[in-house]
Amino acid sequence: MTNVIKSYNITYYWNASSSVTVASNSPHVTLSSLKSGSNYTITVVTVGARGYLSTPVSGSVFTNPTPPRNISFILIQTNTTTLSWVEPVNMTRVIKSYNIAYYWNASSPITVTSNYQNVTLLSLKSGSNYTITVVTVGARGYLSTPVSGSVFTKS
Repeated sequence: MTNVIKSYNITYYWNASSSVTVASNSPHVTLSSLKSGSNYTITVVTVGARGYLSTPVSGSVFTNPTPPRNISFILIQTNTTTLSWVEPVNMTRVIKSYNIAYYWNASSPITVTSNYQNVTLLSLKSGSNYTITVVTVGARGYLSTPVSGSVFTKS
């Protein structure tokens, strides 16, 4: 379709009931209002000068998840601590999990996974300072930027 007036219809969706179509005269389009940590199907159709449509071309793209927010330690004991966080922005109704890594005194980190916005860490050393990092795990295992906090266990 070289040297022919054309435009593009770009349709994208992350679930079958919520598609968005954008018309563009440019082959470069920025898609907005995407849900973080989601798999999008994108379909492009070229529109010719007389309104003829090309065969659709489709592909998938995964958006990165956003990090959890506001880590707080809601219970601190001698050998355990419970922490919680707020759901990541723009990730309501998106399948996700969280990786929680923790370590003390430059030891090797221990990682646990949670499908919830809280976790209790067990078998901690009493009277020790722990650094704890939480990341959101989205579609295809893509990771958010980490969010960290630290806590002293009781002696």
